[in-house]
Amino acid sequence: MLLLTIRFCLLTALLLLPAAAKADVKLPALLGDHMVLQRGRSVPVWGKAAPGEKVVVKFAGQTLNAVADGKGDWSVKLAPLVVGEPQDLQVIAGNRVTVRNVVVGDVWLCAGQSNMGLTVAQANNAKQTIAAANNSSIRLFRVGRLIASEPSQDTRGSWSVCSSKSVADFSAAGYYFGRKINQALKVPVGLIDCSFGGTPIDAWVSRPVLEPLFNYRKELAKWDKIVADYPQVKRAYVEKLVDWREQERAAKAAGRPPTPPPQAPPALAMMGRPASLFNGMIAPLVPFAVRGVIWNQGEADIGLAPKYRVLFPAMISDWRKRWLGGDCPFYFVQLHNFVLPGQQSGRSHLAELREAQTAALGLSHTGMIVALDMGGSDLSIHYTNKQGVGDRLAEAVLSAEFGSGKAACSPTFDSATVESDKICLRFKHADGGLAGKGGQVLNGFAVAGPDGRFTAANAVVNADTVMVSSPSVPRPTFVRYAWADNPNGNLVNGLGLPAAPFRTDNLAR
Repeated sequence: MLLLTIRFCLLTALLLLPAAAKADVKLPALLGDHMVLQRGRSVPVWGKAAPGEKVVVKFAGQTLNAVADGKGDWSVKLAPLVVGEPQDLQVIAGNRVTVRNVVVGDVWLCAGQSNMGLTVAQANNAKQTIAAANNSSIRLFRVGRLIASEPSQDTRGSWSVCSSKSVADFSAAGYYFGRKINQALKVPVGLIDCSFGGTPIDAWVSRPVLEPLFNYRKELAKWDKIVADYPQVKRAYVEKLVDWREQERAAKAAGRPPTPPPQAPPALAMMGRPASLFNGMIAPLVPFAVRGVIWNQGEADIGLAPKYRVLFPAMISDWRKRWLGGDCPFYFVQLHNFVLPGQQSGRSHLAELREAQTAALGLSHTGMIVALDMGGSDLSIHYTNKQGVGDRLAEAVLSAEFGSGKAACSPTFDSATVESDKICLRFKHADGGLAGKGGQVLNGFAVAGPDGRFTAANAVVNADTVMVSSPSVPRPTFVRYAWADNPNGNLVNGLGLPAAPFRTDNLAR
């Protein structure tokens, strides 16, 4: 009887071996029902299977074959696709996965912190926007928020067809941007909301890029130790909590007053350590094909302008090298007008951060949207005019990347020439001429002599230039415009777009 039992167990184990060795083919969350695949370029499709397993991918008349490597990873690249009717994508191995209702169009990553994450339901005109949002040619994907120590292979989330139900909790800036792109180009648009409030730029940059910069090697080593020690810290807290509860029971029985409990360590998942959002939220998106990126972030880095000036373009270049491609459009929002507590006079860290953001414009196919007129009357850090900023982003992209023929750039400082007791300022993108908004007298300019002491200046439009002067500055040398947290500058071009803030004294350094 014992021998029979042993033989039965061995036979059962042998029968189960093939099933255990074989793993169902699996796709990442981004490759799911209702997704949008990028038109006009090769499109990666990838996933997991048993090592050595053959995988077949079928879509839009193409059939591609792959073999999973020793780790079970496989990938293929579909040849460039064209817009058409919704189709199913088939992945066949030991099992079959069908991805339904797939369309081809343009995919945009909408990334950044809370002003990108602010939802349609939280933005202006929410009720009307949500009611009118049913559009099957716009598809939405929200990346699960994750802070990670190492690059993640997958994310949480799923694609949904844009509707009154799905749009409410989606990025408002992203949705308004995508809606205008869809209306203008008449192609399906996929929007990936990859946002996390209160996050600094270094959290979005990969570790290999950070390590040689500033003091990040030591900073990263410090965080490595925090992560390694965290289980022990958590155990020590639990032990203290148990002891405290015992002591409280004894104190209560003796009539003694209660004592404060031990303080719990902050959740490791909520610690904004460098590279953590690249690991948790960007790495899982690689190598999904996208048309471009829109970005709204920087509030968490105010006061760190010199660092931002280096990290922001480094992040863009790294994402392009790893995934997006060297010419992938990257358009961002310059920080809007709001008030920082305790910084209402003297140096403006917010103005310095806005200036640091412009360093990214040295890269090809980048664009900056000026948002100095977007802040509400409460001058909150979270502005709700997301249709304004989304439309402005879309118009810039349509002009520069799709040749819409419509100018869509804010005036930006080009050069300054001293002419006797005045300084003549020239601007790029002065389309339609320059003026004070609403025909008002120009505000927001300040001038300084060689001593660098700035005073409010008179400013007058002269054709496509601005002449700046002050009777108290006979030898004008430097000019600043809109150099404050919440500046009163009102210079616009013929399109009504606000001029970008600038200073010329930094050019003399």
